[in-house]
Amino acid sequence: EYLLSKNDNVIIITGEAHKDWLSEARTKIGKLKLDLILYLDSTMSSISHRVLMSKLAKVQAVSHGHPVTTGVYNRYMDYYVSWGAAELDYEESKNHYTEKLILLPKDKMHQYYSPRINEDGLSVINNLPYKQLTREDFKEYVIDDGNWYTCMQKPFKRHPEFYQMLALILEKDKNGRLLLHDSDNDEIKEIVNNRLKNVNIDINRVHFIPCQKHNKLMALYNLSDVVLDSYHAGGCTTTREVLELGIPVVTLPAKYLGGRWSLAYYNIINVDDMIARSKENYVDISVKIATDKNYRNTLKKKILDNIHKLFYQDEAVESWSNVIEEMIINR
Repeated sequence: EYLLSKNDNVIIITGEAHKDWLSEARTKIGKLKLDLILYLDSTMSSISHRVLMSKLAKVQAVSHGHPVTTGVYNRYMDYYVSWGAAELDYEESKNHYTEKLILLPKDKMHQYYSPRINEDGLSVINNLPYKQLTREDFKEYVIDDGNWYTCMQKPFKRHPEFYQMLALILEKDKNGRLLLHDSDNDEIKEIVNNRLKNVNIDINRVHFIPCQKHNKLMALYNLSDVVLDSYHAGGCTTTREVLELGIPVVTLPAKYLGGRWSLAYYNIINVDDMIARSKENYVDISVKIATDKNYRNTLKKKILDNIHKLFYQDEAVESWSNVIEEMIINR
C-alpha cells in the first residue's frame, strides 16, 4: 500500500501463481530500460533470485540480506555492494563473491538506522514497555538465578564449533545459565540436542526460549548478564538492539560477511573490549563480563556513551548515492 500510494513505477510480480510469471517479469522490467537494478535480499526469495539471472538493466547489483554472493556469473550480476567495516581486506574479500565487490566506506555507517526503543522505555516495534519486566516474567523458560548468557540467534546460525564454546563457558562459570533461541521444528530440536550432548554440556543449565514479542525480547536482553554473538554467522539487527540497552555483546569475527557485523558496529562506536581474538578468548571475555559486575557496568557506560554513532547517520545515504553513481558511470 505504501508503494502504490507513490507516483513511482510499481511492478508486482506474484511469482509462481501462473506458469508465465518469469516471462511477465522480464517483459515488464525490461520495458523500463533501467540503467541499474539493485536487488536486496536476493537469496531470501527464489523468485527474485531467478529474475536476477536475466540481464534486465545495463547494470545489475545486489546487496546483503542473507549476506552471501548470488553465485551468478558476473556477466549478468555485475556488483555486490558490501560494507568495508564488515569485510576483510579488499584483496581477500573480493574472492568471496562471483560479482565484482564494491564497498561502502568502512569509517561510516552503511545504512540509516533509527533506534528500536525510545526514551519512554517502549519498543518502537510494538509500542509496548520492556523496562518493568523482570526475570520472573521468564520463569516458564528459565530459573531466575545465576548468570544469564543469552544467544537469541536462530538455530541455523549456531555452528557446531559454537556449541564447544558454549560448553566451555558453562564449565568455567558454575553459576552460568545458557539461554538459547528455541525451534518449533522437531528435526532441528534433535540436531541441537545431539550437538549439546556431543560437547558434554550440563543440559540442566541450558534453557530454550521461543520467539518473543519485541518488548519481551528487549527485556530478555536487558535482564541478561551478557549476550553471545553466534559463530560463524553472527547478528546484525540483534547486535544493534542489544547495544542500545548497553548490554555487552561478545563476538568472534569470522571470515565471511555474515559473521562480521558486530565487529563493524564496534569499530564505528570505537569500543573493542568485546571483540574476541580466538575461541578461548571469546570464552574468557564472556565469563569475565558475566561474573564481574563492576567491569560489566564500565562496559555498559562505554557502549551507551557511543551508541548514538549508529543512528540517524545521513552519511550512509550519501555513501549509497556515491556507490550507485559509481556503478552506473563505470558500466
